[in-house]
Amino acid sequence: MALTTIPAAGAKLRGSVLSSLITEVRPLSAIVGSNQNLTTSSTTLQNITDLVLAVAANASYNFLFIPAYTLSTGTTADVRFGASVPTGATLHFGGTGGTAAGIGAASAVATDVEFVQRLSATSASTVITLGGSTGTVGAVIEFWVITGANAGNLQIMAAQGTSSVDTTTILAGCRISGQRLS
Repeated sequence: MALTTIPAAGAKLRGSVLSSLITEVRPLSAIVGSNQNLTTSSTTLQNITDLVLAVAANASYNFLFIPAYTLSTGTTADVRFGASVPTGATLHFGGTGGTAAGIGAASAVATDVEFVQRLSATSASTVITLGGSTGTVGAVIEFWVITGANAGNLQIMAAQGTSSVDTTTILAGCRISGQRLS
């Protein structure tokens, strides 16, 4: 499905066309409303409850995800992020955040940050793993979604990077926002 064609000059602008145009150019966004603890001692991705956005078939999107997370103790667990997309869609993503080797909240240095890129993911099993801390850690991850014949949802997911009894918490206020490109 291509973007809605704008009527020629002098042509009637129908309500349905105007509605489609507004929908296509309106930014998409979602925000985490309350802290969400991930399953302890598990590296299996789970949905971040509030971070789900509807995507149309045969379209391209660009999203910016700003996660913030913390661990109850230590830096062992780290955190991994991924996403599920509609069947037939391709997902490219990359970002910066704390290294998976872990960072200390009071002793972070320049080498504690890494850039990770994942290309052509077609399932949620492709992830970015970032370091953890007892302090709040933030990151920036960009998602490019190219859908095929199926519409559906972009669902952001997270899990512990390494199985640990530490509590990994995705914090309220994390957000994803973006726009349809084609």
